[in-house]
Amino acid sequence: MANRKTRQEWQPGPGPMAGTSDRKRAEEALHAWARVFHHVPWGLVIIDPDTNILVAMNPAFASMHAFTLEELTGKSVAFVFAPDCHGELSEHIRIAHENGHHSFESKHIRKDGSIFPVRVEAIAVKDDNGRVLYRACFAEDITERKRMEEELRRARELLEGKVERQMVRRNPYGLTFRELTVLHLVAAGRADKEIARELGISPLTVHKHVANILGKMNAASRTEAGVRALREGLLD
Repeated sequence: MANRKTRQEWQPGPGPMAGTSDRKRAEEALHAWARVFHHVPWGLVIIDPDTNILVAMNPAFASMHAFTLEELTGKSVAFVFAPDCHGELSEHIRIAHENGHHSFESKHIRKDGSIFPVRVEAIAVKDDNGRVLYRACFAEDITERKRMEEELRRARELLEGKVERQMVRRNPYGLTFRELTVLHLVAAGRADKEIARELGISPLTVHKHVANILGKMNAASRTEAGVRALREGLLD
């Protein structure tokens, strides 16, 4: 393609009519920009919007993928995405181009083929006519964050399971932890919609829990279930 921008041309510079002081400030800004680009700990990459080619990136981006700068420069953006994420790329690009900014999580691939999760901030840099000049993307390896989230999820499930088993042993009706929670709110006079809003579930799910509670307790009504639960010490 004629007049294709080179890797060097992606760097900002002073305008041709700038005065000496303006040019000096512009050069200082350019040097500061270059230092930020090359030394921030997060991955930064510049992508050609017409070809989706990686035209420039900082060392952190290359290191994140265990490639050298030379090995990645000139590759398609799809090269760094896990194969099962290629199908979603066009949609991410479309959103970034239309909105000017797009945040999403995906999966990237290293040189050795290992997959890791990333958070991406994509910015479409446009001219005054709205034409996308290039895309600048920030990429963060969120492997550690995902690991901590998974450990937290497992710990929460383990704790809830222990509490539920204690609750089941404590009551003769075999009510689950969630059913006991719903029963507590029923006994407090909450309506299904109020319970749903408080627990972050749908009213239909609340209705099913209440039906299960009445069935297990052989209670004819919500009021009877609540009164018996309080009288028998199921609820504090």
